[in-house]
Amino acid sequence: MPEAFDDKDREFVLNQARELGVRFIRMWFTDILGFLKSFAITIEELENALYDAHLFDGAAIEGFARIEESKGRPLRRLLVALGIPRVGGETARDAAVHFGAMDALRAAGLE
Repeated sequence: MPEAFDDKDREFVLNQARELGVRFIRMWFTDILGFLKSFAITIEELENALYDAHLFDGAAIEGFARIEESKGRPLRRLLVALGIPRVGGETARDAAVHFGAMDALRAAGLE
């Protein structure tokens, strides 16, 4: 399989990064579920990334998956779980429909 870059290209990228004072490089990829993810490397790590490939520990994807999963939980379930007096399933559902998101609920006044 042919390489995407030759040594001349790699040296060009390294020199440009140094000349421009680049301190961090953000690497973007899609995980096995198709979600866009990223991680940053320092300029010192760039040479290894260009010559030896930069490996990403796949175990971290599990952590990302749990975070994304928690974002998808319905607002009504969260409101019920908070244990607010006199807020049961029906009131929580109505509040979730009205506000739509936790940020809107936080921004609401006491009226």
